[in-house]
Amino acid sequence: MSPILRSQLVTINLKFGSSAKPLRLLAFADLVSNSLVAIKREATVSEIVVEMSRLLGLPGLDEGLVTEALNSLRSDGKARQSSGKWQLNEDARKAIETERETYERVLQEVLSRHFPGSIEPAVLREWFLQASSDFFGFNGEEWVKSISKNTSARFAKPQTIKDLLARSIKQYKLDANEEVLVDGYDAFLTSEDPADLQYVMNLGFAMFSAQLVSADTGADPITIDEIRDATFVLDTNALFPVQLDAHRLARSIRALALALTDIGAELIYLEATSQEYRRVYIGKKGEITALFRDYPAQVVLDAKSDFIETGISRGCKTGDDFEAFFDTIRNPPSELPSGLKITKRDDPQIEAETKAAEGDTGLKNAIQKHCLRLRGKWDKRPKSETALKHDAALIRVTEQLRKEKKKTWILSLDRGLRACTAARAGSHGMPAVFMLDGLIQILAVHSGGPSRNAADFAPLLTSILLNRCSPSERTYTPQDLSWLHAIQQRVADFTTEDIKKIVGIVTQHRLAGAMANDPKLQVAVNRAYQDKKREYSREIEEAHDRARGAETEAEGAKKKLETVQRDLGKFKHTECIRLQWQQLRRALYWRAPAAVVTATGVYFLAMWSLPTEQKEVLGWVASLSVFSALFGWLLIQPVKTFIAGRAGCHVTLDS
Repeated sequence: MSPILRSQLVTINLKFGSSAKPLRLLAFADLVSNSLVAIKREATVSEIVVEMSRLLGLPGLDEGLVTEALNSLRSDGKARQSSGKWQLNEDARKAIETERETYERVLQEVLSRHFPGSIEPAVLREWFLQASSDFFGFNGEEWVKSISKNTSARFAKPQTIKDLLARSIKQYKLDANEEVLVDGYDAFLTSEDPADLQYVMNLGFAMFSAQLVSADTGADPITIDEIRDATFVLDTNALFPVQLDAHRLARSIRALALALTDIGAELIYLEATSQEYRRVYIGKKGEITALFRDYPAQVVLDAKSDFIETGISRGCKTGDDFEAFFDTIRNPPSELPSGLKITKRDDPQIEAETKAAEGDTGLKNAIQKHCLRLRGKWDKRPKSETALKHDAALIRVTEQLRKEKKKTWILSLDRGLRACTAARAGSHGMPAVFMLDGLIQILAVHSGGPSRNAADFAPLLTSILLNRCSPSERTYTPQDLSWLHAIQQRVADFTTEDIKKIVGIVTQHRLAGAMANDPKLQVAVNRAYQDKKREYSREIEEAHDRARGAETEAEGAKKKLETVQRDLGKFKHTECIRLQWQQLRRALYWRAPAAVVTATGVYFLAMWSLPTEQKEVLGWVASLSVFSALFGWLLIQPVKTFIAGRAGCHVTLDS
């Protein structure tokens, strides 16, 4: 069995059971188990610490925490001690080995599904493991911060997938393949394949576990008991994931609902949040439906947006379809799929705190400061005054409820809001904001049973990750389309593919930190528009040239056709006359001899039967009469037919 690398750590203990043990203890127990498998023999605590440090790439670890983890494994019947040395029980060892074998098989399947076969397999494998360590390591560190009681931990600015993979791509000299590797990793994260979902969650757990062990977070992160029977005040950005139950998120929402039901959570939102929800709803509805008026439908449908993806999952294809879809989410959700109610909470005290928040300039300024500090470079927009009033109301109301000794948290995706409450809580207090992705990690760790498979949380978790890490420069958003329309409306006259190419310019500048009115962005878009317009003009001129050439060729062909038709007419006339003579000759071929023979017979009959003195005269008269009658009967009709036929030949020539 090959040695375990930090990037290959797969959790065993951390991810199952409904134990209320601290997460850090579970993480240490998990990594101790992996270390014992790697050592392949009995080992002292010091030897286990050395191996764990090697796996994590750390100079050292606290032996006391490792010992505590070993005792936890022993109490669970997974490890035993003899003469100061530790080893795993056979069942625990086999479980880890089996999972590692499964891990390797699934890894090969992931690589073959999402990455090019032209890259050396061994290099691709090592790159992917390092890239996953970088990507999930960064996010694992953020997850630990989001649930840590130590409020001194500071969040990092969001980074794109490209940013997070850049180091590993350079390390393995795969710069020429950067585009396909970034796109492939994005496809892996957004995949709906069950094996990919399980693998995403394994990587997330592994890095979450590693960060819990190695991060200097002071006190242990929040435990499951600390959020049991708690009240979660939902931020607007926590309400919309429940509404936007796109196919990809459906399983996650159900899993989240079941896990929250298990811990007895109460979900509420404020009137201020209801109003903020309505503002966001109106804004998104107006933005997306306007795009269907400004662009071909396929351009809009291919934009990256939870709203658009959910609409598509519900069969929306046109602007009218999306109008109807938005009507179904005009109000905040009233319950989760498990039946757990989401209620609006309002009373005089909440109303008073909300009113006070509107005038709390210091709090609003603090929220703005933390928000701007933690926004990605692609989004420098400050919060609006209405958004600041809403956030201030969330904080003041929650802090007031906490004063009443109630376990109350704001559930949000806003790291700026979390940072603001951490600063208000002080070095020993508990921040009022609980991050949704951190909650997912805790709930997934402590969920048990087939209906609460940890992998069911993967789509929602990766959706949150990708909303923080803009996937790639080749994925544009409704915002990019709106910016493009404001800069150059006539772009909408181009083909779908050409529009996508130009909106890609907007995306690139936005990710680099440009604003909509950035002169460089406007110049780049207008230059691309003019280039494409000139290209269209060239194509139109070339088409006109081809059309003119075709007209000239057609005129020449017409003249040739007329000449051929005249020659053909003459030929048909000559042939027609020939055929008429031929038919006349055929008609006379037997009729003329028949008339002569008959007249001769009549002459001799008359000579034989008439008196002698009259024979010659009467014979001639009789034969001439008979000949005339026969000639009229046998010959006149063919001649008439011949004359009519010749007349028809002249008509053919004239036409």
